[in-house]
Amino acid sequence: MTDKAYDAAFTFKDNLAATETVVDGVHLIQVQNGMARVTLTVSRGDPPASGSKKPTGQKVVAARLVMPLNGMIELHRQLEGMISGLISQGVLQRAPSGGAQTLQ
Repeated sequence: MTDKAYDAAFTFKDNLAATETVVDGVHLIQVQNGMARVTLTVSRGDPPASGSKKPTGQKVVAARLVMPLNGMIELHRQLEGMISGLISQGVLQRAPSGGAQTLQ
Protein backbone atom coordinates (compact mmCIF):
# COMPACT_ATOMS: atom_id res chain seq x y z
CA MET A 1 0.00 0.00 0.00
CA THR A 2 1.45 3.42 -0.94
CA ASP A 3 1.72 6.19 1.64
CA LYS A 4 -1.16 8.10 -0.01
CA ALA A 5 -3.39 5.03 -0.05
CA TYR A 6 -2.45 4.36 3.59
CA ASP A 7 -3.24 7.98 4.59
CA ALA A 8 -6.53 7.91 2.66
CA ALA A 9 -7.62 4.89 4.70
CA PHE A 10 -7.75 7.07 7.84
CA THR A 11 -10.04 9.97 8.69
CA PHE A 12 -8.92 13.04 10.61
CA LYS A 13 -10.21 13.46 14.16
CA ASP A 14 -9.30 16.53 16.20
CA ASN A 15 -8.15 16.06 19.79
CA LEU A 16 -9.20 19.12 21.80
CA ALA A 17 -7.03 17.97 24.71
CA ALA A 18 -3.83 18.08 22.60
CA THR A 19 -1.30 20.52 24.01
CA GLU A 20 0.05 23.50 22.09
CA THR A 21 3.64 24.59 22.50
CA VAL A 22 4.76 28.08 21.46
CA VAL A 23 8.21 28.17 19.87
CA ASP A 24 10.15 30.85 18.02
CA GLY A 25 13.01 28.86 16.56
CA VAL A 26 14.31 25.59 15.17
CA HIS A 27 17.62 24.61 16.71
CA LEU A 28 18.36 21.31 15.01
CA ILE A 29 16.91 18.78 12.60
CA GLN A 30 18.39 15.26 12.64
CA VAL A 31 17.53 12.02 10.92
CA GLN A 32 18.37 8.82 12.78
CA ASN A 33 17.06 5.32 12.17
CA GLY A 34 14.41 6.52 9.73
CA MET A 35 13.01 9.12 12.13
CA ALA A 36 13.28 12.91 11.80
CA ARG A 37 13.89 14.74 15.06
CA VAL A 38 13.26 18.49 15.19
CA THR A 39 14.44 20.40 18.27
CA LEU A 40 12.29 23.52 18.76
CA THR A 41 13.32 26.44 20.96
CA VAL A 42 11.88 29.52 22.63
CA SER A 43 13.85 32.69 23.42
CA ARG A 44 14.04 33.68 27.08
CA GLY A 45 15.44 37.14 27.71
CA ASP A 46 17.51 37.99 30.74
CA PRO A 47 16.39 40.94 32.89
CA PRO A 48 17.97 44.09 31.44
CA ALA A 49 21.26 45.01 33.08
CA SER A 50 21.70 48.68 33.97
CA GLY A 51 23.69 50.45 31.28
CA SER A 52 23.55 47.48 28.91
CA LYS A 53 22.23 48.23 25.44
CA LYS A 54 22.40 44.72 24.02
CA PRO A 55 19.74 42.24 25.18
CA THR A 56 20.95 38.87 26.39
CA GLY A 57 19.21 35.61 27.05
CA GLN A 58 19.01 31.96 26.13
CA LYS A 59 17.39 29.74 23.52
CA VAL A 60 15.66 27.08 25.61
CA VAL A 61 14.43 23.76 24.23
CA ALA A 62 10.63 23.91 24.26
CA ALA A 63 9.80 20.67 22.44
CA ARG A 64 11.20 17.88 20.30
CA LEU A 65 9.10 16.78 17.36
CA VAL A 66 9.78 13.21 16.19
CA MET A 67 8.22 11.74 13.04
CA PRO A 68 8.95 9.14 10.37
CA LEU A 69 10.58 10.38 7.16
CA ASN A 70 7.29 10.27 5.23
CA GLY A 71 5.84 12.60 7.89
CA MET A 72 8.77 14.98 7.41
CA ILE A 73 8.16 14.96 3.65
CA GLU A 74 4.47 15.75 4.21
CA LEU A 75 5.40 18.56 6.62
CA HIS A 76 7.76 19.97 3.97
CA ARG A 77 5.05 19.79 1.29
CA GLN A 78 2.51 21.58 3.47
CA LEU A 79 5.00 24.25 4.58
CA GLU A 80 5.95 24.91 0.94
CA GLY A 81 2.26 25.40 0.11
CA MET A 82 1.77 27.73 3.07
CA ILE A 83 4.86 29.80 2.21
CA SER A 84 3.84 30.04 -1.46
CA GLY A 85 0.42 31.30 -0.38
CA LEU A 86 1.94 33.89 1.98
CA ILE A 87 4.24 35.11 -0.81
CA SER A 88 1.31 35.45 -3.22
CA GLN A 89 -0.61 37.42 -0.54
CA GLY A 90 2.37 39.74 -0.02
CA VAL A 91 2.89 38.69 3.61
CA LEU A 92 6.34 37.26 2.79
CA GLN A 93 8.87 38.34 0.19
CA ARG A 94 11.63 36.35 -1.44
CA ALA A 95 15.10 37.78 -1.02
CA PRO A 96 16.37 39.31 -4.30
CA SER A 97 18.99 36.56 -4.64
CA GLY A 98 16.30 33.89 -4.42
CA GLY A 99 17.36 33.13 -0.85
CA ALA A 100 15.32 32.90 2.31
CA GLN A 101 11.91 34.50 2.60
CA THR A 102 11.55 37.59 4.76
CA LEU A 103 8.58 39.14 6.51
CA GLN A 104 7.32 42.27 4.83
